[in-house]
Amino acid sequence: MPSSSLFLRSSTTLVSALSVFFSLVSAGSSSYSNVQSYNAQNFFDGFDFFTDSDPTHGFVQYVSRDTANNLGIIGTDPNSAYMGVDSSSILDPTKGPGRASVRLQSKNSWTKGLFVLDVPHMPASVCGTWPAFWTLSTLTPWPNYGEIDILEGVSNHPQNLASLHDNGATTGVSTISGDARTFSGLLQTSDCNYHSTSSSTNPTGCGILDQNPNSFGDGFNSQGGAYVAMEWTDDQINVWLFNHGTEPSDITSASPDPSQWPKPSQSFGGPDVNIKDNFKQHQIIFDTTFW
Repeated sequence: MPSSSLFLRSSTTLVSALSVFFSLVSAGSSSYSNVQSYNAQNFFDGFDFFTDSDPTHGFVQYVSRDTANNLGIIGTDPNSAYMGVDSSSILDPTKGPGRASVRLQSKNSWTKGLFVLDVPHMPASVCGTWPAFWTLSTLTPWPNYGEIDILEGVSNHPQNLASLHDNGATTGVSTISGDARTFSGLLQTSDCNYHSTSSSTNPTGCGILDQNPNSFGDGFNSQGGAYVAMEWTDDQINVWLFNHGTEPSDITSASPDPSQWPKPSQSFGGPDVNIKDNFKQHQIIFDTTFW
């Protein structure tokens, strides 16, 4: 892992706002009402700081809120919350605990909803970085009741790869198809189950690549960031990424109606995907690890 010895001055995430919406109960309605909002003033109060060993075995040391404050790798300004990593230390990847970073897990958890994140800046296209915005069930062990990777990529990948992981051993096979009628992205893997039908396992899950060349890393930042949205219903999970200036007006007015939005970049659903039984009680997670 030679990249761990590099300076990582661009490995920062800025979050202007994160909102969670639940569907309105009225018959025939496809709009949502806000149930939880995070901003620069309350963002870190809504999350716990994970300090155990990295479950993905990256060259990283996740630190507490106090340590992160002392290192200057978290902070706020009037408009955004900042999450970074130790970008000045030169480390030996064969020794020590790894680079200091943060992994935040929301204190609240949800089953279904619309999650909208405003990100002005994300970690740049730097070799070895692995930043992500995702959700994970609190019902252990992994991957019982699912994982939803909303914004994720590694190193200098220019496009966002959204993916699902579920536990096919308990709920049956989940496979998605590359249907251009329902999403604009490019299907990468179709088997969502961690436990595949063969004797091996499938750690990659089912993934769809956003074809927007500015959906991750340097390209994302060159557009001034983006709104990232994930809609989770009983039947499907959809992901949109709107570079700033292209977002639907109902997002910025806090009255989102995804039925009026363009086709999602990623859509996971269909007769062979059991969203209702496979995905429950998820926390929101932000992290940056190194591979």
